[in-house]
Amino acid sequence: MENILLNGVVTPAQAFHISLSNRSFRYGDGVFESLRVSNRHPLFFRSHYSRFVRGLDALGIEVPGDFSFMHFYRCLMKIIEANNINNGHLRVTAFRNGAGKYTPEDNSFTWVVSTTSIEDNLTFFPLNQGGIELGIYEAHQKPMNVLSNLKTNNAIIPVLAAKYVFEQKLDDALILNTNGNIAETVSSNLFYYKAGKIYTPHLSEGGLEGIMRSVVKKLAIWNKIPLEEKAISVEELHGAEEIFTTNASKGIVWVEKFQETTYSNSFTKGLHLKLNERVAKILESR
Repeated sequence: MENILLNGVVTPAQAFHISLSNRSFRYGDGVFESLRVSNRHPLFFRSHYSRFVRGLDALGIEVPGDFSFMHFYRCLMKIIEANNINNGHLRVTAFRNGAGKYTPEDNSFTWVVSTTSIEDNLTFFPLNQGGIELGIYEAHQKPMNVLSNLKTNNAIIPVLAAKYVFEQKLDDALILNTNGNIAETVSSNLFYYKAGKIYTPHLSEGGLEGIMRSVVKKLAIWNKIPLEEKAISVEELHGAEEIFTTNASKGIVWVEKFQETTYSNSFTKGLHLKLNERVAKILESR
């Protein structure tokens, strides 16, 4: 029987029901996190906790004083053990409690954790064998504000962009901001490599403050690889040597084709190796 974690308590999944007054259902009023589990350990859980709490705070949702990162970790471990997850993913969803229309009547929150398993031999992030093809989603643009950096339950632009990717038989697509520059892709942050330097859109460009984005920034610092955060136009990608995307579930994914331009992956392969070395150290030290 599959279980979920409901407000820190292991609960049968079928016992959880969403009412018509649920504020996430009605308004997308909440935040979520997607974590990778490796060898029964939630990777980068401190960073996920920090973004989770910052997101709740930005939405004016009250976080109890005893909701510490160690409480968060212990709760995640409960559901990992209950569902016997060796390698897999956790989805943490939080929504504001209470009734009310646009104006909330209650600023406390409920949080739910669900799990999925992946193959037991995938303790580390696999690098995609074939590079992905990247397109551009241009029907709607992301605004450039603090809310755009958060992982909120209102994700209509990525949903529509993912629909476009499926219809166009692509693997992923750029999402642009209201200035026409790159914000992110459907579910990832974007990086490109050129002449010994990594470039990625600045958070002020409207992209998600990704967990794996932060990991790559740290890997760049530790390995003395120059990295610049800035506004990036679509045209710049045609002059890149390599392009890769990052998210907490897949790690690093290399791009082989964008429009008529193709790319190599030698640097990305090396960075991917550094990522898995970092994962190995985390698992050794826990």
